[in-house]
Amino acid sequence: MPSFSFVLLYVENPPASAAFYADLLGRPAIETSPTFAMLPLSDGVMLGLWSRKTVEPAAVGPAGGGEVAFTADNAAAVRATFADWKRRGLNIIQEPVQMDFGYTFVAADPDGHRLRVFVPGPHEQELGCSRFGRARPYRPKQRVHAGQSRQGASEHDMAMIAVAMGVMDVSGRAESRACLRPSG
Repeated sequence: MPSFSFVLLYVENPPASAAFYADLLGRPAIETSPTFAMLPLSDGVMLGLWSRKTVEPAAVGPAGGGEVAFTADNAAAVRATFADWKRRGLNIIQEPVQMDFGYTFVAADPDGHRLRVFVPGPHEQELGCSRFGRARPYRPKQRVHAGQSRQGASEHDMAMIAVAMGVMDVSGRAESRACLRPSG
């Protein structure tokens, strides 16, 4: 299997996008041209910014159809990053909130690409929120066979993601979590 090494975003102006990401991430671009720019992310993964007008084959999907996600150390780091990005004038799409997979917020870059910052897992105690309700345990449906609905496989896939992220354990126990951003 080839190694994962690049995240490519199609942008209007690669040098301008490179300047945006270099400032945002505190990492300089290592390559910049009128049609392409590249910045290091982590663990050998690079962020490529390719001109939407010159990418081949031509890109057909709009920006914002996916996300670039950044993991924070804790909920305080999520809040600090949110405050920093808001101060910088980034378009905030979702303010900090506790979701099933963790504490998170979403911003958008100048081209509309979603940038999610999150810390996995529950953080109600750290955030001063209360838990309420309990989710029904995960019960996998039968495997999908020809002619059956894919709904069962989709729920199974989502449950496996929840297990991997620590939101649900393998026995299927999970707590429903809902917490808006902390007051004050």
